[in-house]
Amino acid sequence: MSDTFCQRLKKLREERGLTQGALAAEFSMSTSAIGMYERGQRKPDLEQLQEFAEFFDVTTDYLLGRSKNPTPKGRTMHVPDDFVILARKTGDLSEETRKRIYKIINSTVDNVLDFLEEEERKKSPDNE
Repeated sequence: MSDTFCQRLKKLREERGLTQGALAAEFSMSTSAIGMYERGQRKPDLEQLQEFAEFFDVTTDYLLGRSKNPTPKGRTMHVPDDFVILARKTGDLSEETRKRIYKIINSTVDNVLDFLEEEERKKSPDNE
């Protein structure tokens, strides 16, 4: 896990005004465990990573440094059935191939959302 995770976890915690102890209490873990995550001395498992993402309302990709967008509230989206089906279909592929597919999908979604934001800015009364 990269330094990005350590830095982003600490940043998100501090933005919420939480101490390491307060964050640890939210997850029923020790303060030292949070400190170890923030120093890169401990790596969260997949379940813990997802729990951190849900708590901070960001994506796991953001926590891992795969995306610059922390998924602001306006970008939270329902996963359509088509994506669930796609995820199931990729289950038989190699890990490397799945990662490549998900990277392409994430990049595409980020680009579409950026495009939509730009279109909304153009429509804004401030731009007239």
